[in-house]
Amino acid sequence: MSSVARFTENETGTEVSVETVFPWEPHPLTCVVTYPSGRKYTLPESELGKFFTIVSPQEVFIAAFVGVDDRPTPKQRQVP
Repeated sequence: MSSVARFTENETGTEVSVETVFPWEPHPLTCVVTYPSGRKYTLPESELGKFFTIVSPQEVFIAAFVGVDDRPTPKQRQVP
C-alpha cells in the first residue's frame, strides 16, 4: 500500500505532505515528510505520531501493488 496524506506538525502547526513507502525488509516502514518549501525528511512510521497529526477529514487515495517489483528479491535477501 502506498499513500500520500496531509498532516500537521504538532509543534509548529505547519501542514505537510506525508507519503508512506514500502519497506525494504528487514527495515521498518518509512514515511517521507515533505514541507511546503519542498524539503523532504524520512521518519520511521512508528515515530510519525509523536510529531505529526493527520488532517481530518480528508480524502486519501491508496494504491496497492501485488507482485510487481517486490523487493528485496529472494537472491537479495541472501546478501549479508
